[in-house]
Amino acid sequence: MVCMILRSPGLLTFSIEKNFKPKVEYLLKEMDRDIGELKKFPQYFSFRLKGKIKSRHRLLVEHGFTMSLSKMLKVRDRDFNAKLKCNCG
Repeated sequence: MVCMILRSPGLLTFSIEKNFKPKVEYLLKEMDRDIGELKKFPQYFSFRLKGKIKSRHRLLVEHGFTMSLSKMLKVRDRDFNAKLKCNCG
């Protein structure tokens, strides 16, 4: 946890009920991912669940792609969509 805070100090400002809990539940239940991914990419919590996380996850599922959380979320919409079009997820 300390490493996560050092990498993303903004985590200290987020609500457990409004931010952490819904995003962890979505990651585990809907995305079927491992909690360990959050250690690698704690910035996941800084992205909007309804805005970016869910929409990009849905697009990946529709196209049959998987990618790391950082590759899924850190890129601009234009670059993300280009990856989907060229089948290089």
